[in-house]
Amino acid sequence: MNLAKKYVRELTQIKNQFDPTSTGKKERLLELLTKEKSITDSDLIKLHETLLFLKAHPSHKRLLNSVSKLQQKTNRNILQSIQRKKAEGVFEQTGVFGTCVTATFSYTLVVWLSKEYPKHIYFDSFGATEDRINSVISSLLPLSLKEHFSDGKNENVTSWMEEIAGKDKRNQLQFLLQIFSVADLSIRTASQLMEQLELFISIDLGKLPSRSTISGLKRTPFYHKEDLLKKFNLQEIIKTPLPHPTPLTILDKKRLAESIRFQLISLYRETDPGTNTDFNDISLYRLERGLDVVLLGMDSTHRLPIDTYIGFFAFKNQIPYAYGGTWLLGSTAKIGLNIFPSYRGGESTWFFAQLMRVYYQEFRPDYFIAEPYQIGRGNPEGIASGAFWFYYKLGFRSLSKSHRLLASKEFDKLYTGKIKKTPKKTLEQLVEDEMGLAINENIDISKTKFDTLQLSASITHFIRSKFNGSLDKAIQHSLYSLRTELNIKDEEYFLSLTPSVETMALYLFAAGGIKLWSKKEKQSLLELIEEKINGLDSNYAKLLRSHHSLNKNLYSLAKKRTFL
Repeated sequence: MNLAKKYVRELTQIKNQFDPTSTGKKERLLELLTKEKSITDSDLIKLHETLLFLKAHPSHKRLLNSVSKLQQKTNRNILQSIQRKKAEGVFEQTGVFGTCVTATFSYTLVVWLSKEYPKHIYFDSFGATEDRINSVISSLLPLSLKEHFSDGKNENVTSWMEEIAGKDKRNQLQFLLQIFSVADLSIRTASQLMEQLELFISIDLGKLPSRSTISGLKRTPFYHKEDLLKKFNLQEIIKTPLPHPTPLTILDKKRLAESIRFQLISLYRETDPGTNTDFNDISLYRLERGLDVVLLGMDSTHRLPIDTYIGFFAFKNQIPYAYGGTWLLGSTAKIGLNIFPSYRGGESTWFFAQLMRVYYQEFRPDYFIAEPYQIGRGNPEGIASGAFWFYYKLGFRSLSKSHRLLASKEFDKLYTGKIKKTPKKTLEQLVEDEMGLAINENIDISKTKFDTLQLSASITHFIRSKFNGSLDKAIQHSLYSLRTELNIKDEEYFLSLTPSVETMALYLFAAGGIKLWSKKEKQSLLELIEEKINGLDSNYAKLLRSHHSLNKNLYSLAKKRTFL
């Protein structure tokens, strides 16, 4: 084993140890690695990941400076290796500076990238079948181009694009997006067609502006002078009031949102709130131990019809640390998170507790729900990492009695040492059910929870039984009922609400209407609707949470299956 490999391995092994001996050894290894002239590609990527962890968890300022110095050298070596070999090799899909991301992204994100950085975004390929590609492109083209496209002289769509836009992949992408633009489609339709094409684009990370320093996020580093925090009182953390959000200018917010997009793109990821951010609905909470949590509300074009999706992005000592979001509906908060691989083995459980604290203090849900995918269903990474037990140890429990009993038996086996690891088949059974954590332990989640899937199923039955399957009649009748009950006389004003309020009207009418509501409750409903359409989605979530009659109606509808 060469010395560089040995040093990298030893540094990785002690990265999350903070006793004086380990800290001293980290310093010596960092100094030795800084002097090393030759490190293999595979060791460079391991070193890159370890340095990210150390930068997010420094023991003191001197060590942090040493990490930054070696990190700069490592990045240069990686870039030189890529350029020398003219291929990314082991650095592919790592998000390292100098690599190229090739992936599919949403229509909105691709358009944004092409406008902001047209010289560094390229067309790569289509993933769909040739027939599907031809069908979608043909449906978009104006008549002036459609005949040439259909004459059959080009081998495929790519060769046709080359004939019109040339062989420059940047020009090809711009031409393709112009086809969408000329077709004058709604965002929703354009997004669906882009998905059908399975458009792969390439983004040269080495040519995009650096987003490592973010305006509004500078803060004094937190130094880990003791062991990582593993034991704490979860309920106590969740119920600890938050500091006031950090004041940010609109320019700060735009830079922050852009930084978050790039961080996700570099790791081949995307979230709806990250891409479709409402710049007026961004909040930054500066918490303990160097943790910053940013909440992201979505713009009005992309909001969900009844619930609210508030995303988050977290930084640890200014280093991108984790992302995800929470779907809020009444007293329910479905939470999902993904800690970037470089930082696993750190304070993951403490971070999750802080994340629940932010959402609880902001939106006051009665309980948090972890969906089956989050804990492993249809998610091999979740099964391999034992995500179920991560949630279980925090206090989450399966909502069905049979799954709770199975989990209890398996946990006893692990705790007593009868087994070292839960069998894969058993885990696959356990992750079939949702898990929940009640803030008030007296609440029975299984009896009070409802979700949009249940609402959707009830609406389907409602339309079939009351309107013989006519969606149009159901919508029109529901809208008329809502307008009448809210006493809206202004035709133009009601029309401005109509496209966004159709789902809400259906839910309300299917649940029995609002005739028995008080005047104040009806006025609150109108304010809630206006906030959803023209205000902030985070404010809407709070208004929905506090509207008891509306939540009662939605619960009733979710549990309803017959409409006689």
